[in-house]
Formats: sequence, structure tokens, C-alpha cells
Amino acid sequence: LFAAALAVVNAAEPPKRRMQALTYNQTTSGLAPAYTAGYSNVWDGVQESEMPFFWYVGRSGGNTFARIVAECLKATQISAKGDTTDTLIPYNSPNPKKARVIQHQDDMGYYYNVNPNTKSSLLLLAEENVMAEGTADILISPRVSDAGFLFGNPNPNARMMVMLRHPVKREIDEFYWRQGAVWDPHFDVQLATMGIETFIQTNKLIDNFVVRSLNNDLPLSVPVSDEHVEIAKNVLREKFVVGIFEWYDASIERFEKYLGWYDKYNVGTDDAMSTCHESVIADGYHFGITPPIEPGTDVWSKIVIRTWADVELYTYAKHLFGEQGLLVQ
Repeated sequence: LFAAALAVVNAAEPPKRRMQALTYNQTTSGLAPAYTAGYSNVWDGVQESEMPFFWYVGRSGGNTFARIVAECLKATQISAKGDTTDTLIPYNSPNPKKARVIQHQDDMGYYYNVNPNTKSSLLLLAEENVMAEGTADILISPRVSDAGFLFGNPNPNARMMVMLRHPVKREIDEFYWRQGAVWDPHFDVQLATMGIETFIQTNKLIDNFVVRSLNNDLPLSVPVSDEHVEIAKNVLREKFVVGIFEWYDASIERFEKYLGWYDKYNVGTDDAMSTCHESVIADGYHFGITPPIEPGTDVWSKIVIRTWADVELYTYAKHLFGEQGLLVQ
């Protein structure tokens, strides 16, 4: 089942070319932007009061992870799927600690009825003191820097996670998704008749999105530099448990073991739980269905040039994934 599949995935991983460190690098660089102040260092022991925060990067397996949280773990999440009215139910309801949690008819998962993808909703979460309540199990949002103010004294710290995908594959998948997903808020009618060869030469492709985001949403008018890449690497090392999209099963296991959920929810020992994980992952929501574009082609090479910083960060993240195995031993 799921646990057995993980063993196969891990056994099939290519051998590491570098010797894995015997201890995790716990050096604080001093480069992390101010918004990370309330994000715990990954090497510090996880506290029950802390809030897991999964940074959602588009087309990188975030929806599948959210489905695992909802359908398998039955944990309460604050994510876009709970968006019904964009207004939290007031405190004066009969049971204030549970009143704002809804059970979605689609997957019977538990969600706060607010969309944390918008700045206004993040402010609402702060006004209603949701982070301090302890009734939500995880926040899933793309607002990695905007949400920083929600965490830290007097509120609990956040435990950060992210799933990273090869930037070229992510950009290709993003293009075809935005081109055809008429129901999605990011649907762009101009892309409907545009070829990918044209797309990659326009400003509709946001260059180095991940590095820009980690650098406090670096404006598009500012070119990404080697310094920005170095800052992003240190933010990942210090603040994020990193998952790799191409090693999806192992990454989910890493997240769950790091948070203590693997044992709490009996992921490795409960057949039904294991089967649920296996089923959701096999559903393929996180893979994307796009025309294959191979490395070395003109399109691939041009995207590499435009996303050079994200490519460098992704390569570093794969190395970091190996080192962070030390955090769950």
C-alpha cells in the first residue's frame, strides 16, 4: 500500500553524488527577510501550539496535498476551498470555536469558510484571532510573505512546508492550465489563442517566481540577482521543510513525519489511511496533463534562461531534501 509504495520509491531514487552531512546546518544566516520572524527554524523541536503552514506554489502538487489533509487525515484546514462567503461567522454564534468550520460536500473535509489567498482574508483571520484559537490544523496559502504577520508573539509560530517542482515543467503546466481553465480565477483569455513559443517571450511568464516570492515578493521591475538567490536558499534551509514534486510520495511522508502526523494518524499502520493516501495521489491531480516538451528543445532552453534563478534554487532544494532527512530521524 502507501507505505510499501514509499519503500519502492525510496529504493528507486538515484544514488546521491554528494556525501550527506552528518548533522543539519543550523547556522542562522541573518539574510532571512523580516516576514519570516514568526516562522520557526526547521531544526527547532516542533511544538503542538505551532501552526503548520504549507506554502502553495501553483502546479506543484499543492491541491493533492490539500486533498490528503481533507480526505485522509480529516484535519481542519484554512485554504481556498473553504471560501464560501469570504466572511468568518461571528464569535457570538453558539459554539464559537467550531462555528466557522464547514464540512465541504465535495470531499467531506473540514475547512474554515475563508479564502487565505487574498490579503483581505488574511487581515480577517488576524482580526478574528484564528491563529491563536488552535482549532485549525494547517494553513494552505500562496501568500508566503503577506501571511507572515499572522505568526509570532503573541500568536503561535508557523511551521513552514513547500513542494517545489522543476521550474520549466511548472511554467509549461501553468501555461496550459491558464490557457484552458476557463473556470479558474487565473484564466487569461489572451492565452487561449497564444502558442507557448510566444508565451515564454512575454511578461505573462513571471520570471523566477519562487525566488521573487521568498525575497518578500520582489517587484518584477527589479532584476533577480545572485544575492536574491542566496537569500532564497537560506530561507529554505532555515525556515522550510522542502518537498520535491518529482519525489511526491516521499515528500508527503516527510511532511507528515516532521509534523508528527505520521504517527498521530497511523499513516504507516492503518490500511485504510494508507489506501486513502495511495488513492488520492494516484488520482493524478498534481501531475498536470500537458503536451510533452523535452529538455534541450528550444522552448525548454528559453524557459531555463528566463527562470535561471528558480532552476538554481530547485537544484539546491533537491540537495536540501536529502539533508533534511536528518530532521525526522
